[in-house]
Amino acid sequence: PDDDYTSYVREVEISYAPGVIDTIFGFRQEEHCWVRQQREATFTDAEYAEMLQTLALPGRDWHYNSRGERSRLQGTDMMPVAKGWAKWLVHNFESCSNETEFIMSRCHAVYAIMRGEPIIVGEMIARSIKRMITGLDSYIGHPFVITTLCQRLHVPIEDDTDEISIPVDPLGRVFFRRAVRDLEAAQA
Repeated sequence: PDDDYTSYVREVEISYAPGVIDTIFGFRQEEHCWVRQQREATFTDAEYAEMLQTLALPGRDWHYNSRGERSRLQGTDMMPVAKGWAKWLVHNFESCSNETEFIMSRCHAVYAIMRGEPIIVGEMIARSIKRMITGLDSYIGHPFVITTLCQRLHVPIEDDTDEISIPVDPLGRVFFRRAVRDLEAAQA
């Protein structure tokens, strides 16, 4: 079921329900999640144009699928701030293997963040973990959340033989200088 957020780690049942994640990490409780609401809504062309104006560099457009539906926005087409939030989103809330293009559901999330709309953070993380657990070819993410959930229930620890092969660099000056340079080039 869609609302079953439990899994077993070394024979210990772990709940990764949205409320559990929100409580453990101290995320602000919201009555509704604007991101979920927007992902389930139908939009007019004018509403998509407003979102595009917020997220994309001038003159850039959505990428469309074979049915003519909006499907994604390339990272190189995004405004510097939107690109920064998009990278932050996939590193923290919705893990994925591709950071060069952002599917519409993630564009809705970045748009919500930039507008300051209410987001149920635990719900976004829990749904991302669920996709990771149940998906056929998913990207492994949320190591800190999963480790914290396991530690609080005293899941037996095995010898740590994991190696970080490609550490993630923080979004720093180089990232934003490059993004501003891309913006200036797009406006020229």
